[in-house]
Amino acid sequence: MVRKLLAPLEVDGHHLPAGATAAPSSILLHVNPALYPEPHAFRPERWLDRKPGTYEWIPFGGGIRRCLGATLAMAEQRVVLDAVARRTDLVADDPEPERAVHRNVTMIPSRGARVIVRARD
Repeated sequence: MVRKLLAPLEVDGHHLPAGATAAPSSILLHVNPALYPEPHAFRPERWLDRKPGTYEWIPFGGGIRRCLGATLAMAEQRVVLDAVARRTDLVADDPEPERAVHRNVTMIPSRGARVIVRARD
């Protein structure tokens, strides 16, 4: 999502001239305490009562250069998560929170988010 600025831009007191290269950081956005109380905690229930705003959650980038596979990825995850949730109970193998670590262009749980899978009857 790197962009070459066509006009000067000010971001949080920083002046960027026209022609400068700029890129938003999804990692910094997604741990912004102004948007997310307890930003480093895994709290998927944050989204039960509201949908994130356009610039609050950007896992696929945005604008005209948004990831081409975003719609398919979201559809696939709904199907997979629904199938898993209907058939199993997932329990963390260690109740301690995991640190997030960099992996390529994304973040992953430091211990791999290991779970104990218990099949439902």
